[in-house]
Amino acid sequence: MQNDPALKARTHHEGLFLYLVLDKAKANLALARRKVQDVENALVV
Repeated sequence: MQNDPALKARTHHEGLFLYLVLDKAKANLALARRKVQDVENALVV
């Protein structure tokens, strides 16, 4: 497996792992990363 920055653990919540599956033909990786960051910041654990 290549060292893909999209696969980095990015969560601020220890023990939490978010897994996102995108359609390569339709997805915008930059927007997806931003939206995941927004969701992560809004999470209350």
